[in-house]
Amino acid sequence: VYEEVVKSEDDTTVKKWKPSNYSEKFTGDVLFRNALIKSLNIPTIKVQADIGLPWVEDYARRLGIFSPLNRDQTLGLGSSSVTLYEITKVFGHLGRLGVRMSPILIKKVLSSDDEEISGAISLDRRFEKETASIDADFAQRREDFFSPQPSPTTETDASADSNPPAEDNRSRREKILAEAKARKTPPFFFKNEKQLINPTTAYLGTTLLAGVVEEGTGASARVLGRPAAGKTGTTNGFYDAWFIGYTPQVATGVWVGHDAEKSMGVGETGAKAALPIWIEYMKVAHDGLPIKSFSPTSNTVVASIDNETGMLASSTSKHVVRQAFLEGTEPTETNGDALIKDSNEFFKEDLSY
Repeated sequence: VYEEVVKSEDDTTVKKWKPSNYSEKFTGDVLFRNALIKSLNIPTIKVQADIGLPWVEDYARRLGIFSPLNRDQTLGLGSSSVTLYEITKVFGHLGRLGVRMSPILIKKVLSSDDEEISGAISLDRRFEKETASIDADFAQRREDFFSPQPSPTTETDASADSNPPAEDNRSRREKILAEAKARKTPPFFFKNEKQLINPTTAYLGTTLLAGVVEEGTGASARVLGRPAAGKTGTTNGFYDAWFIGYTPQVATGVWVGHDAEKSMGVGETGAKAALPIWIEYMKVAHDGLPIKSFSPTSNTVVASIDNETGMLASSTSKHVVRQAFLEGTEPTETNGDALIKDSNEFFKEDLSY
């Protein structure tokens, strides 16, 4: 993603919106994983523009967001107000490989004689009214998706090669990306009704958010001593600070702010104001729980890449990271390949004159 100034103009109001980063600086070419780790706004806006607002909103709804969403480019930077319940549930779904979760509000109610009066009560009951229309919409879309469709009649081309040549990695990657871009709607429906999004999509999202904890704004969470993923959040003017994060066993969200909109003071970011609370709670929540890793899906591969170029790491790489990819989309060229290509181009003789 190339990080540069982005402008958005609304013809109806003749107003211009120009997002910037927290540091007010632009870095040029940047890997998306690094943009997320460093909380860079501009790459987020560019990725959202490439995907399209309808897809972004559809994913948000599918993962549990029911609050009104701004249908403009500010959506990607969190300009819409959502409840802590909603956003924490979204992250929890990612940690469960896209499988629907039902957060427990009350484990059980006991009488003074230790008799169980009530069993577990899900927090979902509190928001049944808000989620009803969205659930109904996706239920109908699911029914339509699995309804038998008439098969188009096609003539067999006798001249077609029944044994097409094997694809190289670059061709396979381009094909996968082209098929993804050609989709009119995201892949949301599976045999398991509780599967909300593609498990691989959820896992890849988790690996990116794990980078935030490993080397980004959420690095303080490493004190837990177990795999974790999450994201900090800070609103303009330091009115709100967030940290939403999860391990393979527990998802937790923390919001810090005033009930009446009021700045908490300069520098009160998600990493400073919210993350310490998250850490202390998660220490207790994981007491006695085994250390677990996030489970990869069968069609993901991990590659050692150069953190600056995104190519396969080589002896010239200064910073190497391990990154998961959808199989077939992983990089195949190394920094060394690029250097050789550049040097060959440099020494080519120009015979055009």
